[in-house]
Amino acid sequence: MRDRAYRDEDEYVLHVQVELEALGWKTQNQEHESARYVPDVSFSANGIDGWIEVKYAKTPPKTLGSIKHYTKGQEKWLIDFGKAGGGHCYVLLGVPGKHILFKWDRLKELRDMPLDNAIGNHKWLMGWTLEDLTAQMNRYLRK
Repeated sequence: MRDRAYRDEDEYVLHVQVELEALGWKTQNQEHESARYVPDVSFSANGIDGWIEVKYAKTPPKTLGSIKHYTKGQEKWLIDFGKAGGGHCYVLLGVPGKHILFKWDRLKELRDMPLDNAIGNHKWLMGWTLEDLTAQMNRYLRK
């Protein structure tokens, strides 16, 4: 599979789920009106459960905080549940050719940081293709 531009965020979420499930992950879409601030996708893999708030932009946003539909309520949910649980709460940002994963414990600090700087702070958990990203996530979850 090669990276490509997606029609919209819904298509990107579906594609992410298909790719993760192809690796043996179990995923469930959590988007519904009664689930305010709950991340888009819950997952179970390698004995670990977690949540991913999935965002897609056709062009790179200036900051995490400037991502369309990324709210402080979503950020707070990820931070609160990341602290209280096993710590596997993430924001996955997709832009054409890049998929960047941000862990809950740095979201507040990175919210207003220029995206290039935020990416530089997360090379330990970043993929340039969806295959790279999922392989890195699998390695990270095995630790």
